[in-house]
Amino acid sequence: MTAAQTARLLAVLAAAYPASKIRADQHTVALWQEMLEDLPEGLVLAAAKRLIALSPYPPAIADVRRSAAEGLQEASGQPEADQAWTMLARAISRYGFYEGEAALRSLPEPVRRAARRFGWRELCLSELDRQAVLRAQFMKIYEAERERERNDVRLPAGIKKRLRALAGQVGGLYLEGGEADAGADAGTR
Repeated sequence: MTAAQTARLLAVLAAAYPASKIRADQHTVALWQEMLEDLPEGLVLAAAKRLIALSPYPPAIADVRRSAAEGLQEASGQPEADQAWTMLARAISRYGFYEGEAALRSLPEPVRRAARRFGWRELCLSELDRQAVLRAQFMKIYEAERERERNDVRLPAGIKKRLRALAGQVGGLYLEGGEADAGADAGTR
């Protein structure tokens, strides 16, 4: 989002929440723009309007990003956990154990990832009396995959990049055995 688009967003929020302290000053616009720059304006506005419709309180940046992530998932038509289990059961019935890759290709991406995490062999060769347990376990894994997707959208791309760079720097301070590098902290002893 550009600075002008961000200022418009803040104006919408200020109009929706007149008692709030939301303002479109230079520092506020710069912060919101930095935190939302990787998302398209239409998605951010839709997320903000969704929050306006659902909450009597003004949203924080995190609320807007979370709403955007949820909106993306809803718009993508991803199945709910019980629907995902039904799709998986049909794929197992149709393709069986030996055509696992073809079965996985027939499934939507989040269902495929959850099935891979669970294990195709385990899913196909389970006893019938364990189906309820497997279903519950699969649904838990599937919901974790969906949450991972939402979290990926919640964190701005620029911050993810900086965190990776910092992790690389911190990783260089440790030896292979996990002990701190003596040269790195020699001045602190």
